[in-house]
Amino acid sequence: MKKLLLIVIAACGLAACKKNEVSPAVNIIGKWELHERKGGFIMPPDSTYSAGNGNIYQFNSDGSYQQYANGTLAVNGTYRLDKDTLYYNNNSYGDQALYSLITVSGNTLTFSPQTADMGTMIYNKLQN
Repeated sequence: MKKLLLIVIAACGLAACKKNEVSPAVNIIGKWELHERKGGFIMPPDSTYSAGNGNIYQFNSDGSYQQYANGTLAVNGTYRLDKDTLYYNNNSYGDQALYSLITVSGNTLTFSPQTADMGTMIYNKLQN
């Protein structure tokens, strides 16, 4: 009887265990150019940017990134993805650890920084 009870408890325990599913990270590798900025308090009012504006994020497969403002390198560092969260170290400003929630839909990257005052930025993919 004890063996049967032990088997039932073990079976229930195994049935209750659920394999942790890890969502595949979104693919952000490549160049992304700023298309639109919405909301926020410290940024300019909602704006739409034309193609070729030079405001670009370049995410590389080795975990490094560069951010260009008007075609000039402004920031560089390293990044990692965890589901829908992008963690990045900003080497240009003393290796600050920052994060943003991101989504990728087709050729559009939506970037929502950790602070509400920055607003949401929408980037279009340029190339891999």
